Amino acid sequence: PFVDILKRRADALLKPYAVVALTAATVGVLAGWVALSPGQLFKLAWGSGGFIVSATGQAAWAPLWFLPHLFLVSLLAVPLLRVSLSRPRLLQAVLVLTLLLAGGWLLQGWGRYLNWEEFEMAGRRLALAGLPFSADLVPISLAFMMAGGCLSAAARRFVWQPVRALLVLAAFALLHVFSNATLDLNERRYDDLLITSLQAGLGIYLMFALAALAERLPALTRAASALGAASLFILMLHWPVQAVLHALLATISLPAPLQMLA
Repeated sequence: PFVDILKRRADALLKPYAVVALTAATVGVLAGWVALSPGQLFKLAWGSGGFIVSATGQAAWAPLWFLPHLFLVSLLAVPLLRVSLSRPRLLQAVLVLTLLLAGGWLLQGWGRYLNWEEFEMAGRRLALAGLPFSADLVPISLAFMMAGGCLSAAARRFVWQPVRALLVLAAFALLHVFSNATLDLNERRYDDLLITSLQAGLGIYLMFALAALAERLPALTRAASALGAASLFILMLHWPVQAVLHALLATISLPAPLQMLA
């Protein structure tokens, strides 16, 4: 029942978001990074990356935006999947493509009207507030979730095919080498609907290929299962580790193609 799904998703996504966001905001006030004000709670309730950074005083907590957004998207996906899974594959593909095109149009055509506050992060001026729970990104996120739901049976039957995996890896690398198009939904970036979507699709295939290969190595399978079980904590706390790794990579001289991928 939809009400049960609503309760379960709120418990799994909104509760950890509220706990971590309020804790980060409290630390920000105690450390003097931000001033205590009613506006902080409003920004945290808004749930977008820009407002979270502004309310906590630390870019480290920007990834929290995905939790309330995923809550919203997953609720919308439930009725759509119930209707679409019984329809022909062609209609499912049309629905996913329509959502993707609508999301790209909204993001590229109207995104500039949804910026409520500018702030500086990593030396850049950004304005990323968007709608509550990043609702302006729902069509794009919903397109990927619907695609995953419609292809779930095929995904469970996925088989490791080395030749196909190498071809997909080559195409994935070439797209990144010859195109600067990138995807960063928190920054409201979906540079090219065709190239960026191809990059995302090829990257997803490569993840399935790696998972199918890892199944042959029990130790690696156990490690991947442990990471999967901790995925929520990784999402909320990965940014400091990522920042250290990026700083380390910046000190290493790599060939130009590898630098673009890094």
